Amino acid sequence: YDAIREKLALRGALDHRLTPRQLQCLKLIAIGKTLEETAEILGLSYSTVRFHLKGAEINLGTLNRASAIRKAAALGVLGDID
Repeated sequence: YDAIREKLALRGALDHRLTPRQLQCLKLIAIGKTLEETAEILGLSYSTVRFHLKGAEINLGTLNRASAIRKAAALGVLGDID
């Protein structure tokens, strides 16, 4: 499994396309920003951030935000989120 992990992650990432905005929202939430902070940073409304996060959940096939972040991280689509 370790020998093919990167190939599996890349394949998974291609199957679960996230929009750039969904990815931005996920990354900010993943580093501990609140919905309000994420909205302010991106210049969006609170509701719009929730909309993008829900879209990411749907695209990743998860039931909640935390699972979406875990799956995106496992697939390698969050990249470096320092």
